[in-house]
Amino acid sequence: MTRTELGSAGASAVAWNFPKFRGTADRPLGQRSSPAMFQASDPARWAPRPARATARAWNPTCSELGSAEASAVAWNFPKFRGTADQPLGQRSSPGDVPSERSGPPLPLIDPPGAATLPPVTPSTPTVAYAGEPGAFAEDAVLEAFGDVARTPIGSFRAVFDAVTAGKATAGIVPIENVIHGTVRENYDLLLEYRLEIRGEVVVPVRLCLAALPGQRLEAIERVYSHIQALGQAEAFLRARPWQLLSTYNTAGAGKAIADAREERAAAVLSPRAAALFGLEILADGIGDLPDNRTRFLALASPGSTTLPPLVARGTHRRTTIVVAVRNEPGTLLAVLRVLAEHGLNMRKLESRPSRERAWEYVFWIDLDGDATDPPLAAALAEVRGVTTMTRVLGSYPVAEA
Repeated sequence: MTRTELGSAGASAVAWNFPKFRGTADRPLGQRSSPAMFQASDPARWAPRPARATARAWNPTCSELGSAEASAVAWNFPKFRGTADQPLGQRSSPGDVPSERSGPPLPLIDPPGAATLPPVTPSTPTVAYAGEPGAFAEDAVLEAFGDVARTPIGSFRAVFDAVTAGKATAGIVPIENVIHGTVRENYDLLLEYRLEIRGEVVVPVRLCLAALPGQRLEAIERVYSHIQALGQAEAFLRARPWQLLSTYNTAGAGKAIADAREERAAAVLSPRAAALFGLEILADGIGDLPDNRTRFLALASPGSTTLPPLVARGTHRRTTIVVAVRNEPGTLLAVLRVLAEHGLNMRKLESRPSRERAWEYVFWIDLDGDATDPPLAAALAEVRGVTTMTRVLGSYPVAEA
């Protein structure tokens, strides 16, 4: 059995070789295998080697660059007869995973649920975010709430679960990037869960290439990062013959290299994350767009009063709604006509599959104003009469662009 783990919340990019293992592979989050866990007649068999070809190679089309979810866990069990629970908080990618086995690739498995968080009391408000310390999501937490208690978790869904279960007072998730657009997974999760948008924050995205101290740029063979970050630095990365490997998080890629002490490997991440994990910056400012930014949303349970105060509250308000209409000519136009007749400015309109019936869609709309403002309140009342579903996700202060 060959297992390669990249980007796990406490795991390193070390591959262990268990050719004749017949047990199970269910281990808790952040726990990695070691030779001491198994009996072997030949100790040399358990020697660690750097993770290489079994990680998923990143070679996307333009349409794949907008995907909000990516995984860097490749399983290769030619003769495995046990179970294969993935580490919590990682999402499987539907793409093929290169491996050393012959025949078609084995399917990847979605995680069974969210990571377990410590109990949160009203006296200790905690903000959950997806990633590792040093991730851009943590930058968003600091920008939105200041230096509050914060908990890194392994996936966007885990953030929603933590806030819903009361294990975190608030959550921060990305919703839009100026290069790759919408983070589609989080739109779907907003519809699936009953959380409110309480605020937004815009975080500058500065990318660098970093590796272990002493590594040289010309010696690098593999580059790890989140698929969005790889896409945002594509011009720089594609100019060199490197193998590009996707992980679940930018900071997680740096942590994996640092934990495994992996040579000839580098990560695309923020300079703050590189310093946090003791990596040396080989190239700075490698992003395709100098003014790259990501918009994040602050989420809380409906009616929650323990949310930490936002550091900067803008004077303008924005309201996000989602509507569904009948699949008939003119039904969406009827919604837009109501908004126009009440003089409302629409900042954004985007469709997503309804997930209830094939080829039917819901529409996400960002509007200037607060839901309690008389024009917007009147418009929402009329919109409910021409839609099959209308939900107000929240009214919140607009972040400075």
